Amino acid sequence: MPENTLTFRDRMLRDTFTIAERMVFITIIFVAVATFIIGDTNSKWLQGTLIIVGMLTMFILKAHEQTHPFFVDLLWTKFWLITAPAWSFMLLYLIGLYQNPIHTIEIDGTTWSALVDHSRWMPITVDASNTWVSFFSFFAVYLLATLTFIVPKSRTFFESALPLLCTIATALGIFGLLQATFEANNVLFTNGTGRTDFFAFFPYDGHWAAFATLWCTVCVAMSLHGAYTNGTESYLNSRAPWFLAGATILGFSGLWIEARWPAICLLFTYAAMLLCVGLKFTRNKKDPDKFIIIIGSFIAAMVAASAAVYRFVDNSALTANTDQLYLAASDLFKEQPLFGWGFNSFSKLLPFYGEGTLLLNHYQRAQSDVLQLACEFGLFGIVLIVALLGGLFVRYLKVSSKHPLSKYMLFGCIGLIGLSFVDTPFYSPAVFFSFWIILLSAIRWTDLNSNDADQVDARVVVVADESERKVPVFKGHHPEKLR
Repeated sequence: MPENTLTFRDRMLRDTFTIAERMVFITIIFVAVATFIIGDTNSKWLQGTLIIVGMLTMFILKAHEQTHPFFVDLLWTKFWLITAPAWSFMLLYLIGLYQNPIHTIEIDGTTWSALVDHSRWMPITVDASNTWVSFFSFFAVYLLATLTFIVPKSRTFFESALPLLCTIATALGIFGLLQATFEANNVLFTNGTGRTDFFAFFPYDGHWAAFATLWCTVCVAMSLHGAYTNGTESYLNSRAPWFLAGATILGFSGLWIEARWPAICLLFTYAAMLLCVGLKFTRNKKDPDKFIIIIGSFIAAMVAASAAVYRFVDNSALTANTDQLYLAASDLFKEQPLFGWGFNSFSKLLPFYGEGTLLLNHYQRAQSDVLQLACEFGLFGIVLIVALLGGLFVRYLKVSSKHPLSKYMLFGCIGLIGLSFVDTPFYSPAVFFSFWIILLSAIRWTDLNSNDADQVDARVVVVADESERKVPVFKGHHPEKLR
């Protein structure tokens, strides 16, 4: 139904939060604050909290089914399809419990780890006692993120949740910049992260750069959304510039990032977003402040792009062991090509497949999420992820609209996928959670923008079956009896 033909009652029914939408909103904000502030990937408190909150997923979906004002007969079909890869990974992990290739042996009173014979064509789970909490926390985070793809019935949900999340991300950016300005040795008001290359609450500043890349694009998308919906009000007199200011804080934080590729990704993404803003206003003939916005956007974009190019040609930040880590991950993949070695197995197997010099440092990742996925879940895991992302992209193309929100949000997600070839952004719970809620929210927004609210989650049924009707059904002539 076109927007201008909706009655006041229709708008209230569509835009008022249901019980399930309220629960999703509160849950998403709670998990976001927890993962954004507790930036430590190995925090058991964070992992345990995520598992507990993740158990609410089924309860929220059932509440959604019972309280939704429209038909949602596609609810469980959509849920099982979108979560099928996650359940497959869990099945792979559980089957792998029956095959652990690392055993301990004792020689002359000293305990050593030994790699024993194992099947190359069966799943493996290495060191399950130390990986199960981390595995199920990521599993729970993904289940929670899928709620943004299923539950919201109106764009109002995203217009309420995304600005709040952008504000939290921007506040963290300001906090990190203050730390950099005062040259703090530890995260303020904490005992520190144990690392020197931290930013805000993120122990590794490359994870912050990946996080900022995602939320920078969302800030720009919300800013342009405000430009589309502010009516006759000028851009600078609306709320939209505040989102652009948030994107600027997040984007220019890349100047303080030590990690080379994440900093390049963030600065290039921010520059591209500003070019989009400038080009958008070149076609806007009504806004009286368009020339200020165009000039400011292009100047800031050139500064960010120049900084990104400088970081690209500067090789001083390259680590000598990166190629050796890539080689070790490739060797692990060749050894177990079908199902891999199991979740978080790289650090346990590196002593058996890596160069001796790598043992001087404790490397938990292969410095590439793509290679990490290949060596830990094999071809099976690669096919699952490619099928999931490909299916979501095809769905987006089928219903894509000209609204800027979804396309700019997806731009940040695509940039992060590219970064995962040369860095480890998805190892951070904050980045992992942000990626999935932004990706799924962008596609859900497109669905709601292209269809009526009561046609997104239900099949179009012209005539309902008699068993589903709640009113008397006429079955022919029924003679009346006179009394």
